[in-house]
Amino acid sequence: MTGIAVLLVPILLIILVSQFTPILNIWLVRTLISRVTYGEPDNMDEIRRNITAVSDLTYGTEPNSDLDIYYPTDAQTPLPVVVYIHGGGFIGGDKSAVQPFAMAIANEGYLVANINYGFAPEQPYPTAVTQVNQALAYVDEQIADYGGDSDRLFIAGNSAGAQLTSQVAALITNESFATQMDLQPTITPEQLKGVVLINGIYNMQTLRETGFPNIGQFMWAYTGAREFETYHRLNEISTIEHVTADYPPVFITAGDIDPLQSQTLAMIDELNDNDIDVTSALFTDQNMGLDHDFILNLDQPTSEATFRQLMEFLNQRANN
Repeated sequence: MTGIAVLLVPILLIILVSQFTPILNIWLVRTLISRVTYGEPDNMDEIRRNITAVSDLTYGTEPNSDLDIYYPTDAQTPLPVVVYIHGGGFIGGDKSAVQPFAMAIANEGYLVANINYGFAPEQPYPTAVTQVNQALAYVDEQIADYGGDSDRLFIAGNSAGAQLTSQVAALITNESFATQMDLQPTITPEQLKGVVLINGIYNMQTLRETGFPNIGQFMWAYTGAREFETYHRLNEISTIEHVTADYPPVFITAGDIDPLQSQTLAMIDELNDNDIDVTSALFTDQNMGLDHDFILNLDQPTSEATFRQLMEFLNQRANN
């Protein structure tokens, strides 16, 4: 076999296999996602000194069912709780990537439960939704031991984590949707004081139109359908289909050059149509150059300013 043939055979095999499964592409992208880091705030060393971190607590039986807890060491009274869900296209990522952001929230007087969850295609939909529900059960039952108040609870997430956040919030506040999914929420609507949605996806029928890199591969892995728009449970993943007047208050943001900005705008329209309390941080047509996950880079002035808006939202709802 010639040298060229030796090179071509594996390439052709990869191309052939990729027609039937996304797994090879997913492994490559998963590796790239695992290397993502975000800019830390200037006072990160001080934050780490102020915060107690408890790592790798197990909340469920599925793979990757673990979470970290961060809270101010000197806290004297029970703290409102933020359950944070990292992004990664449903196929990768880790809670460690968003640890600085989650710790920055904790430093403002919150207990943050920073969770991991399983990845597609090994753990396809709806595994991650079920895991978030299990993590909420763990928080409800155990968080008082760490100084948290589960009656003042928020769910937050970025990218795929924002989608999971939005869907679970609908599950908690829309009884007919919970019945449709055949999944019993583990916390009550009264406990859920608000949600934080950072550059998420909320309308699956228009998702491909965004042109977000690898989105077809991500959703193929997540749903098991190469043309994910044909997936028989896709309606469940489109949170805009399940927002009701009982949906919790929302803080929502996206960068002006984030391909998913249109998804955020569509979600805001749906929330407004249902008279939901919405706080938005948008930069449409402002030429700010704010890309996907911009708010997580807390070393940037606009990100820090948006973080301040987020904390104002949390503080107002936590103390009502």
